[in-house]
Amino acid sequence: MMRPAPPAPPHPEEELLLGPWRARRQRETSSSSSSSSSGWLPATVPSTALALLVQNGLLPDPAKDENVLTIPDVFHAGRDYYTFWWCTSFDTPRIRARPPRRREACGLGRWLGLLRLRRTRPPPTTATPASPYVQVLLEGANYGVSVHVNGVSLLSGAKGMFLRRVVEVPASALAETSANELAILVEPPDHVGCVDLGGQGGDHMIAKDVTSQYVEGWDWIQPMPDRNTGLWGSVRLQMSGPALLSDPRVRVTFRKGAESGAQARLTVGCRNLSQETVRVVIRASARPRGQSRGRGARGPREGQQWAKTVELGARQVAGEFDLGQQSFEDPMLWFPLGHGEQNLYELRVSVSLAQTPSEVSHQVSTTFGFRSLESAIDPRTRSRQFTVNGVPIFVRGGNYIVPDAMLRCDRERCWTEVRHHAEMGLNMIRLWGGAGVPYAEFYEACDFFGIMVWSEFWITGDCDGRGATKDSPESNPDWPLDHQLFLECACDVIKKLRNHPSVVLWCGGNEQVPCKELDDGLRALVGEKGSLDDSRPYVSGSLWGGFGQGGGDWSDGPYGIQNESDFWSDSFYPYGFNPELGSVGVPCAESIRTMFTKPGDQNPPKFVKNADGTVTEVVPKSWEFHKYITYTTSSGRSKILSYGEPENLDEYCQRAQIVNFTQYKALAEAWGSRMWTKYTGMLIWKTTPLVLASALETLETTNPYGYARELDLP
Repeated sequence: MMRPAPPAPPHPEEELLLGPWRARRQRETSSSSSSSSSGWLPATVPSTALALLVQNGLLPDPAKDENVLTIPDVFHAGRDYYTFWWCTSFDTPRIRARPPRRREACGLGRWLGLLRLRRTRPPPTTATPASPYVQVLLEGANYGVSVHVNGVSLLSGAKGMFLRRVVEVPASALAETSANELAILVEPPDHVGCVDLGGQGGDHMIAKDVTSQYVEGWDWIQPMPDRNTGLWGSVRLQMSGPALLSDPRVRVTFRKGAESGAQARLTVGCRNLSQETVRVVIRASARPRGQSRGRGARGPREGQQWAKTVELGARQVAGEFDLGQQSFEDPMLWFPLGHGEQNLYELRVSVSLAQTPSEVSHQVSTTFGFRSLESAIDPRTRSRQFTVNGVPIFVRGGNYIVPDAMLRCDRERCWTEVRHHAEMGLNMIRLWGGAGVPYAEFYEACDFFGIMVWSEFWITGDCDGRGATKDSPESNPDWPLDHQLFLECACDVIKKLRNHPSVVLWCGGNEQVPCKELDDGLRALVGEKGSLDDSRPYVSGSLWGGFGQGGGDWSDGPYGIQNESDFWSDSFYPYGFNPELGSVGVPCAESIRTMFTKPGDQNPPKFVKNADGTVTEVVPKSWEFHKYITYTTSSGRSKILSYGEPENLDEYCQRAQIVNFTQYKALAEAWGSRMWTKYTGMLIWKTTPLVLASALETLETTNPYGYARELDLP
C-alpha cells in the first residue's frame, strides 16, 4: 500500500521579485531602452528564448509531433535569432529607520518591513537615511549576460550558466521621480554546435562552454534549437545598508556519533559596499524549523546564538568570517526517507553597523540539518556504501536531468517531481552532469522529503573525450575551454548547496573525469580536504570510486527491455552499485495523443510474426523520432504480445504500462534481494520526464511515475 502523501511544501517566503516582464530581440532594438511599446512580447521569468516564442505563438511547441524540425536552429539561424532583451521596471526604494521585529523573517522579502517602494507608500516627510544600497540578483542566466539600469551598463558580456550574480546599482543610475528601467541582454553560448547529424551531444562543440550539454541532443531527446538561451532563474531586487552578507555555512560535527551532542561552526561572507572603513556586528541564531507541521521528532529546542564584531575596509570583500561554534546537546537529526524524520534547522544571520546596532544592514537565512555521513568502499561488494547517522543506506534512486527541457521550472514543478520520487520509495536522485542545473527549489524539496542527492558537475564522456565518432570526431577531455570559469561556477554552486543535508556526494562528471587541472581544482574545493566543503566525498566520475566497475570502464546499463528473470541471474550485473540502469517507459494513451496532434502519428507499433516464432516490431516514424525504446527482447519476444495483441492505441499503452510495472518491480525486488551481499545501490535511468516523448508537464503518469510508485518496498 502506498504511503500517504507527505505534507504540502511550505509556502515560499515573500520576495521582491521583479516583473512583469517584456522581451524583444536585440537586433530589433536600437538600445536597451524599452520606452517604445511596439515589438515587445509579454514574457515570464524564468524562461528561455524558445519558451518565450512558443508562449507567444510565434513558434510551435517542440515537444509535439516533429515540430522541432520546423524551428530555426541557432547554428543556422545565427546567435542573434535567440539573443533577447528582457525588460521590466521598478521604483527607487527608500529605507525606513526603525529596528526589525525580533521574529521577523529574514532574507530578501524580509526587508519588506524595513523597505517601502514609492509606488506602495510615499516617502516619509521626516528625515530618513539616504537611499539604501540596491542590487539586482540574477539566480542564473545562459549564457552571456549584460545588465543595464536606465541605460547605464552595470554588467557587460559576463559568461557562465551556473553563476549567481549580484549586480550593484549605484545611486547615480537610479531615477528620482520616475520608474527605473531594468534591461537584461542574454546571448546564446559561444559554441552552439551543429546538430544536423544527431548523436550524443551533437557535434560536441557545446562542451567548449560552461553550460548544459544535453541541449545539442542525446539518444533520449531532440536538440533544443536555442540551446536554452535565457534566464533560467529568478531576478530579484535587493536593498541593503552598506554591509552585505553572503553564503553562510554551517559545518556540523558530532562528538562521538550521531546520537551524541554536536557542534555547529558558522562562517559567513561579508562585503562593504561603501567607500569608508566600517565596523560591523554579525549576529546569528539557529532553531528547529517546521515543528508547526508536526515534523519534529523530539519537541522544541531553544535556539543557539552567534555574534562577532569585525572591521571591513572600504569596498572590502571578505570571503568568510568565522563566528565560532555552538554546542547542540541533543540535536534533532535529519534522516533519508524511510529511516527517520527529516528534521531541519533554520539559520538567520544579520549584520549591523557597530555604531547603530539596532538598524540591520542586511539579513539572510538558510536551512541546515544535523546528520553524520560516512561513505566508503564496502569490502564485501567492492562498491560504494553510504551511512547516515550510523545507519547503512541501501540506495534505490533515479537519474534526474531537469524538470522541463525549456527550463520552465517553478517551485511547484520542482517540489512535485521530488515528491513523486518520495512516493515511489526512492531515496536518492543523481543530478546528471549533462545538465546539472542547480535549482534551489529542487534541493529544498530533497531536504524536506529525505531524498539524498548525488550532485554532478558539467562533464560528460560523450563530449569531453570519450565520445568521438565518424560524424562527430571531436571530443576533447580538456574542455571546456575556460577552466577558470568552470571552477568559478563550481565554487558558486558549492557555496549555494553545501548546507543542504540531502547532498551526500560531489561528482566530477558523467562517465568521464574532468581533465587534471579541473579535477585537481574540484578536489581542492570539495571532498576530504576541500576548502569549501569537506563534509562530503568527491569522486572524479560516475564510473569511478565504487560505482560501476570502479575504474572508469563502461559499466553502467543495460537500458532496454529485459527478461524479468534475468534480474535475478548471478551474471546480470557484476558490480555492486549501478549508477544507470534503465528499461522501457511508454506513457499512457492520453500523453501520446497530446504529443502527436495528427491521428495517424498516434498509431502504435505493429508486430510481424516470423516463421521461427520471433517477432519483428514495425515502429512508426513519429515514435522513432521521439526516441521510442522497443518492447521486443533481443531474442525476438515481444513483451507487449504477452498480454494479447493490441487493436488500438489504448490497448497498446495499457499493455505497455503492465510491462513497465513488471520490469521495474522485478528490478527493485531482485536488487533488494541481494542487499549488502552483492549490491549497495542502483539508480534508474531515468526518473525525470524530460524526454520529449514524455515531457508533458501536466501528466503525472508519464515515464516511470505512473507505475513505479507501486514499488514502495520496505
